[in-house]
Amino acid sequence: MAAKIATCSLSASNSPAFRCSELTEVVRLRLMPGKIVCFTMLSLPYFLKVLMFNPSREQVRQFFCDAWKKHLERLPLVGAEVTAADIALSHPEYHALLSDGEGALTMEWAPEGGQMNPFLHLSLHLAIHEQTSIDQPPGIRAAFDALRLRMAPHDAEHVLLECLGETIWRAQREGGAMDALAYVDAVRRKASLF
Repeated sequence: MAAKIATCSLSASNSPAFRCSELTEVVRLRLMPGKIVCFTMLSLPYFLKVLMFNPSREQVRQFFCDAWKKHLERLPLVGAEVTAADIALSHPEYHALLSDGEGALTMEWAPEGGQMNPFLHLSLHLAIHEQTSIDQPPGIRAAFDALRLRMAPHDAEHVLLECLGETIWRAQREGGAMDALAYVDAVRRKASLF
């Protein structure tokens, strides 16, 4: 299928939303601040789009709720749904939330109140699973393996989550890119403390 391509100056709030047919959809890629390339392509299952593109908050929440529902109903899980369901299994405190798909889409968590957004937490778990599986950034798998020698795998993941969260926060505060080397070094330092 030939793609239709156009460059637009859009913000997330006024991006176009239209479908060309049941088999195609509009895809928007942000190439630089304020510029988005829009094109149509064959539709993919939404969980692939979640991992391939910049998902909305609702798409992320729906992905985790759907993976959990499929797990509970013993339906086949595909791709990242397998990992998402495994992560959810290790977080029983989120089971009721994941079972309430409609409520999960509208719920808010305020850090000022000491609340951690469960979907942010689950998404960070998913990110570190991907990072360690492909050793990206380089050295993260070895640093994670060193942690797993000293503690339970889930506890080791939480150490990575803490280091990743700190690295992302620092990048946002400084207005720059994430420092992958500092992230891996932070995990290595934590591994040497345990």
